[in-house]
Amino acid sequence: MTKDSFDLNKTCEFASFYRGKYATDIYDNQVYKRLIDTPSGPILASAAATGTSSLEITIKSQNSDISAENFACSQLLRIIGADQNPSDFYEFAASDDILKPLVNLFKGLHIPQTLTVYEGLITAIIGQQINTNVASMLRSLIIELYGVSTSINGGTFYSFPTPQSIAEIGVEELVNNKFSRRKAEYIHSISEKEAT
Repeated sequence: MTKDSFDLNKTCEFASFYRGKYATDIYDNQVYKRLIDTPSGPILASAAATGTSSLEITIKSQNSDISAENFACSQLLRIIGADQNPSDFYEFAASDDILKPLVNLFKGLHIPQTLTVYEGLITAIIGQQINTNVASMLRSLIIELYGVSTSINGGTFYSFPTPQSIAEIGVEELVNNKFSRRKAEYIHSISEKEAT
């Protein structure tokens, strides 16, 4: 992977929730970190740009399970978009007078993704029709209250709550934790359906 094809800094800073610490995602000192749940337990996966040509991936887990570590690595690369190949798009945009300057400006930026469709859906519902600071606070709140936390090297890391954990708490608890009734109902309903 060349620097032209992927820019970790552009990608992580583009997604507003990567700016610094956001409950599940940490981007600090040009290192992106994410706790990833695996069947062998949570794994802290990190990516750092090394020079101009590659990423350095670091995996920290409490169990030595190569299969789980490989899974965490592949999920990390997908989350930060490093597994995407925009070369066909770049080639197309090079001959388009409108796209060319934009592509040159944002070259290396890939599309970050959530770990699961469920996480993306719940995150989208939380962020609907409210200001970004409030949405960020609510996202962090749901993650820190109902996600799994793990301490690694003196830091606390969170994984996104499972559908089961949200389905178990009920609508009233979400409302009591600053969610509007309607958002709480949507989040709980989707979680119940996903959990079964």
